[in-house]
Amino acid sequence: MIDGSPDALRDDITPLSELKARYGVYGVTGNHEYYFHVEQWLPVFEKLGIVMLRNEHRTLSVNGAELVIAGVPDLTAQQFGEVGPDSEKALEGAPDGTRVLLKHRPSRASGNTRVDLQLSGHTHGGHLFFLKWLIASFNGGLIEGLFDMDGTKLYVSPGTGLWPGFSIRLGVSSEITRINLRSKKDV
Repeated sequence: MIDGSPDALRDDITPLSELKARYGVYGVTGNHEYYFHVEQWLPVFEKLGIVMLRNEHRTLSVNGAELVIAGVPDLTAQQFGEVGPDSEKALEGAPDGTRVLLKHRPSRASGNTRVDLQLSGHTHGGHLFFLKWLIASFNGGLIEGLFDMDGTKLYVSPGTGLWPGFSIRLGVSSEITRINLRSKKDV
């Protein structure tokens, strides 16, 4: 979500406080939160009303059904002496309802953890059309879009187009993704 210090980005991140959702606003740390002192950012996200999930989950009751939102920190956490992503731990004790995993980097959930939908980013859609093949090679071919990973739907958002603080996209789309979940009986 960020690429700089809380002081430098204060005005830029303030609009995030306007994010509203009936069941809450959730997020996970990406690699850049660690590059810019994650311990300073976590309280800022909390003040903005974003629940940051770090190898944990929340169970929501939606129209009488249980929906599990789980999240894991980015792999970069380990380089900074913190616990890395552990989707099994994040879903420990979670009910068997629909499970959504927030994971910054697009790769499978660890272990035998059952996840119905995983939402990821990190790839910026490849940045530049002529680099897509290279970015894909570092991310298991998962650059952007919807994938079926042995029954788990994985959506990789290309993001909004900024890194590091300026647009460096050429021939690569940007997006703010809206995912609408519906029960199978409503489809």
